[in-house]
Amino acid sequence: MPSSSASDLLPDLTKHFVDDGSIQLLSIIGSGGYGKVYKAWDDDTKEHVAVKVMPTYEPGSRAARAQASELELHQLLNGKPGVVTLIRYFAEDDLLFVVLELAADGDLFAAISQRRVFHNNPGLIKGTFGELIDAVERMHQCGVFHRDIKPQNILCDASGSHIRLADFGLATRDDVSEQLGCGTRLYMSPESLNPTKDSYSPRHSDLWALSVLFTIMICERKPWQSAEPSDAGFAVFCNDPWYLLDELSITRPTFNLLERCFHPDPLERPTLQQFRDAINAIELFTEAPRASAPPLSPEVSSTGEWAVASATNSEVEAELSQAAPRPAALPMIPRRRNVPHMQFSSSSSSSSSSTSSSDPSIPTTCSTPPTSPASLPEEGLSCIIAEQKPLAPITKVAVPVATAQKGRPKLPTCRQFRMATKVRD
Repeated sequence: MPSSSASDLLPDLTKHFVDDGSIQLLSIIGSGGYGKVYKAWDDDTKEHVAVKVMPTYEPGSRAARAQASELELHQLLNGKPGVVTLIRYFAEDDLLFVVLELAADGDLFAAISQRRVFHNNPGLIKGTFGELIDAVERMHQCGVFHRDIKPQNILCDASGSHIRLADFGLATRDDVSEQLGCGTRLYMSPESLNPTKDSYSPRHSDLWALSVLFTIMICERKPWQSAEPSDAGFAVFCNDPWYLLDELSITRPTFNLLERCFHPDPLERPTLQQFRDAINAIELFTEAPRASAPPLSPEVSSTGEWAVASATNSEVEAELSQAAPRPAALPMIPRRRNVPHMQFSSSSSSSSSSTSSSDPSIPTTCSTPPTSPASLPEEGLSCIIAEQKPLAPITKVAVPVATAQKGRPKLPTCRQFRMATKVRD
């Protein structure tokens, strides 16, 4: 597996002009395994935009097919409410440039951890999370499943509302996926992490990710590091679900909802509509006002501008490593002890290669996870880049874009893009 990410291999194009001089790249606002994201000026539209820059790959390679799939699925969803706008894309000098709507106020993680707009604000939580459920529901109705839902991939305005889904690099149209370990570990469902399973449902995994995100939004902390038996917090929850009630100081209605959302059987988890209805029916999500000191690290992204975040697992864990201060003890509720909640096979003894920071509020001793590097590739596009072949030279080419109609250019099809970037002799 290569040690360098795609962003490390790309040149710094700050202040450079691309697309026949119509776009100037102003500053880097994000980077990751996929490449780099720039804030840019589009002279054609006279607006600031975000430009995602990625390497091109040998036609027919796995990485090239992944790029084409990302563009195709984003294009399928383009124009839908709750989806970041894809403006156009083109190839120049062995690089792929994807021009997107710029969300200057940042992402949902910044709203949670930096501005803390959801702190003790159940009304705003209901409104914003309702928008998010609507966006995911529309995406699923189009037959697309994201597989990397997390706060860093959800754009919003300064108030924490007007959300838009971004980064479809791991999205799929498959109802059943055999690609285990796809996504960001903190938000991945247990069935997608379990190497003893042959496949999982991306639809149900999206709902699991929403459930983790909802927990972080209301508690400003994560429920566990990953949904694996090796994780101390998740292991306690599997044995005793009431752990969440005590550890997070949530109300009984909130606990009842999360217990359903984190059910070991995906078919027993609520639908998106049931999730929405249950949230709207809850008056308060937590038992008492939480501490005023920020419980999460504010180091979400390099600037307040939007960055398409495809952070590695270690980066995500570092961002969420600091636990919220525990509130004063509440009257204990009778607990069901020693109730097996989830069973895992331990046929594999290989340990996970991901790094995670320990949560001081939960035990740190646990068993070795039944995972293997082969079954759990790196998160984000890096799980595809791992098999990339040497870059092939391509001629400088701009993908043809039809004349704008009603203020929006017609995007080329995925086939047109592949033909335009075909290697020249």
